[in-house]
Amino acid sequence: MYRSKSGIEKKLAQAKYVFNQLSKFEGRIFVNGGVDEKTGSHPLVVLLSSFAAHGRSVFQYACKEAKQGRKQQAYERFVSRSPIVGFFKRLRDIDIHECPPGTHTTIAASSPISRPDPKTGTATGEPVKLCVESPDNPNGPEDGNARVIITTTITRRIEVTTDVINQLKAQGRSDLVDAAQKGEPLYKAVECEGEQDLFRLCRRYLTVMESFVEYGTEHGFIT
Repeated sequence: MYRSKSGIEKKLAQAKYVFNQLSKFEGRIFVNGGVDEKTGSHPLVVLLSSFAAHGRSVFQYACKEAKQGRKQQAYERFVSRSPIVGFFKRLRDIDIHECPPGTHTTIAASSPISRPDPKTGTATGEPVKLCVESPDNPNGPEDGNARVIITTTITRRIEVTTDVINQLKAQGRSDLVDAAQKGEPLYKAVECEGEQDLFRLCRRYLTVMESFVEYGTEHGFIT
């Protein structure tokens, strides 16, 4: 009979390793949209795809043993109650069958007013420092981007239809309409239970993986 524990432990360890590499991109801003100039690849997307693949294997290995050991009901009970598992399964399926996922970074900053002028009604804010790096730099800036809120989301490619074009026109997004008409791909952010942040989603998935291994061991389909 197939036993999954050894393979699952290896895949879980690989997922943790990849997440450690992936988390180095958190809270950072990169030149050229984060694309590596030498290869044309997007390191963060490469790591995200790898993380999703290793995580998916954890569940696939367990599913095989659960089927053989007639424990599939217990397996399905856990998976069906974990939206994050379904989220990363869909992400992995899209990566395999359609196209790689994408990422999108937004930057927000606050600047305290330091020199208000009551005569002119104008005010000057304190300068905000942004550190923009090369994606091949393994370490973050020394002082970071402490006064900046940087959010990275996962995106997926969408099919451009007449309805999509009309919706973009109604929103006044002529830039996206022009891009779509030129045949350029369009992407939209994806979320799980209201969460869009890439790094928080990955942390949640990793936590659920660890809980799943404990659950599967207790219920006899990870041996």
